[in-house]
Amino acid sequence: MSNRPRVLVIEDDALTAELIADFLELEDFDVTSMDSAFGAEGFIRRTQPDAIVLDLLLPFLSAPGLLSRLKRDPATQAIPIIVCASADDTPVPPSAASQTVAILHKPLDLRDLLDALRRATTHPKRRAG
Repeated sequence: MSNRPRVLVIEDDALTAELIADFLELEDFDVTSMDSAFGAEGFIRRTQPDAIVLDLLLPFLSAPGLLSRLKRDPATQAIPIIVCASADDTPVPPSAASQTVAILHKPLDLRDLLDALRRATTHPKRRAG
């Protein structure tokens, strides 16, 4: 079993998802990508990733809705979530902002994403489990 932090990237733009995944894998993260929030909730419960990178605007199911459900569920509420929002997105709802460890704006600075993920995945309570 790998000791690399497991990150779920939920991003509907395939090129962006691939860029994030490739970069994080080079930085020694174990990355899984999904192109929508559809089915993500069950996947997250089953796999318990160490962190989630969540695009704010997704097809089929809103990211704020998924975020809210994950934070209400005792099985998933401790998972750190980093929200990525485009400059032209609607503003991040205050309730969503309060439930994330970071909000990053697109185009993403991959070093900022890496810093946020390292902080999130090295938290003692999160990595102990």
